[in-house]
Amino acid sequence: MKTINEILAYHKEVLKTATEKEKGALYNSIGQIYYYKGKAKTAIKFFKLAIEIDKKYDLKSNLAIDYLNLGNAYRVIGDFEKAKEKIKKGLHIALNLKDAHWIALGYKYLALYYQAKGNLDMSKAFLDKSSELLTTIGELAVKKRMHKILYIN
Repeated sequence: MKTINEILAYHKEVLKTATEKEKGALYNSIGQIYYYKGKAKTAIKFFKLAIEIDKKYDLKSNLAIDYLNLGNAYRVIGDFEKAKEKIKKGLHIALNLKDAHWIALGYKYLALYYQAKGNLDMSKAFLDKSSELLTTIGELAVKKRMHKILYIN
């Protein structure tokens, strides 16, 4: 199995020969890698690059993911105003696309946002909405992991 640094190096290598349209998805992936490495500020830079490209090519599904990831990264660094704005923007796109997986992720990120703000009632409400969707589309393992991460029963 490759290490996270090897995966990051691979993405950066692929980026050199990718078309401009492909770079949006690659920037988002690189942003996710930095996010998981605990470097949310660096991740934010890559999510913003992804948004620029995906807007240019009107890649709505990619934009939903880009905004959701950007909002979640803002939450991690404590910029709650931007976090909520970007998560809601990504969720709005996912809702328009009727993409249950990304809608569920948007609800999960809102649950994390409200948890960080200390509003556990709102957090639980969004977690329940996310869980319901994940159950509907058969992603039960994700549901169980979410509850464990959020410590909400």
